Amino acid sequence: MPSSLRPPSQRRRKRPSAKKRPAPGKQRGARGFGRTVELAVIGEGGHRDERCAHRGEALDETAPFPPITGLYVVEVEAGPAERRGLTLSHTKHLYGQTRCGWGQRTATAPGRNAAEAEWSVPLSE
Repeated sequence: MPSSLRPPSQRRRKRPSAKKRPAPGKQRGARGFGRTVELAVIGEGGHRDERCAHRGEALDETAPFPPITGLYVVEVEAGPAERRGLTLSHTKHLYGQTRCGWGQRTATAPGRNAAEAEWSVPLSE
């Protein structure tokens, strides 16, 4: 028998719904902020070690260099005096690993700057 035809005492009661938590991030309907301009990559650099990290021997330049990680760098430079403004350059840097003749892997990673007393935030490449 459909629930609409049952007497009120026999109808199933709906459970009170639990409070729905909002999804993490911005509130629904809030305006988002992000990069609105896609910059063209003008250069790509592979950071490959020249020497084996374990034995110090020279690595073969033709050995495979699969990228493991990478990062994009936007450099801001003052434009020439006759053209006021800033010049942006967008470069893609790739880091990976190479195997030496002994089978040891030598991996590259983005650099880290030495800690400075005046800065409370670590700096990286």
